[in-house]
Amino acid sequence: IESALRIGQDKYKDYAEVTKNYGDNIPKIKCSPAKINQIILNLLNNSVDAIKDHIESGSIVITTTADDQNVHITVQDNGKGITADHLDQIFEPFFTTKGAGVGTGLGLAISNQIVEEHQGHIKAESKEGEGATFTIVLPIHSDDDSEADTKVT
Repeated sequence: IESALRIGQDKYKDYAEVTKNYGDNIPKIKCSPAKINQIILNLLNNSVDAIKDHIESGSIVITTTADDQNVHITVQDNGKGITADHLDQIFEPFFTTKGAGVGTGLGLAISNQIVEEHQGHIKAESKEGEGATFTIVLPIHSDDDSEADTKVT
C-alpha cells in the first residue's frame, strides 16, 4: 500500500488528503506485491477522478483489518459516488463512466481478476453523491506457509 501511495502521490496530492488506518497485527499474506500495488493504484486513480471537479475537499481513507481467515483492505473516498445502475457493471471489461479518451474501462476488471487470482474478492458500495467504498478481501494462509511473506501496508 505504501508503495502505491508513493507512486500515486503526484496524482492525488492536489485533490485529496489520504488517511491511513492500518490495523495492528495484520498477518502477512501470500500475494504478488506488484499486482496488489496495481489494484491500490487503480482504486486511488478512480478516487481522484471521482473527487476532482466534484468535491472541494477530497478525502481518501485506506484501512486494513484482519479476521481469523482474511485480510481486508478498504479504500473509501468522498467523491461523486457511483449510481446504482452502474454499480452492477463496474467490474465488467470496457465499462467506464469516464469520457471518451479518459478511461479504458479495464482498471476495475483487471483489479477484480487479480483479486480472484489471489483467491479473494472485491466489492464496491456507493450511493451517488456520497462517495464510494471498495473492499478487497484476501485469504490469510497458515503460519507454516512459507510463501506468505508479504505485508499489505
